[in-house]
Amino acid sequence: MTEIVLYMFPSMMLMWVFFIVRTAVSDIFEEKEKKTMQRMQTTPATVSQIIFAKYLRAFLLSLIVEGLMLTLTRLIFGTHWGNPFWIALVLMSANLSITGVLVLIYAFCKTKESAEAAAIVVIMFSAVLGGAMVPFNQLPSIMQSVGKWTIHYYGALGMQNVAGAKPLMEILKPVSYLTAVGMLSSFAGVKWLKNRFESGT
Repeated sequence: MTEIVLYMFPSMMLMWVFFIVRTAVSDIFEEKEKKTMQRMQTTPATVSQIIFAKYLRAFLLSLIVEGLMLTLTRLIFGTHWGNPFWIALVLMSANLSITGVLVLIYAFCKTKESAEAAAIVVIMFSAVLGGAMVPFNQLPSIMQSVGKWTIHYYGALGMQNVAGAKPLMEILKPVSYLTAVGMLSSFAGVKWLKNRFESGT
């Protein structure tokens, strides 16, 4: 059972976290629709600080959820996830990617409905091709070649490499990819949102 959990659980957990973070990020549109963003802009806080606070909330929420999930698998199935520092590093890089991509989606879309639809498409695309629905090595080769670029694939790979006590470079490769995706998407998403709120669009 432990081997099954190590193989299937990481990518499934990331899919659940994706949906949870989506709910937190969608709060941006709630602020716009309820006009609370305009009221917050009258305080000393800048638009960038307000958006970053919401970004940080979504990021920390994902870490809390993952921490609880990993603790439960440890208690119920006896799953050992390896060095706590490295597993935390993998999860933080994955969450950076997840939050950044979702913020970018919500910054790009004009309405809450279109943003939610786009987010679900991206989540399911990454989940299916990344191995959350079907074991990755059982996917057709063409799907694997695309799936190797997804957040789910690299997040799960990083967690499995830590649990398997793989060499450091095999852990840092997925961490580096996820961090790069997360930083680029986060920067673009936050900047785009800032411009939209400041221009009132």
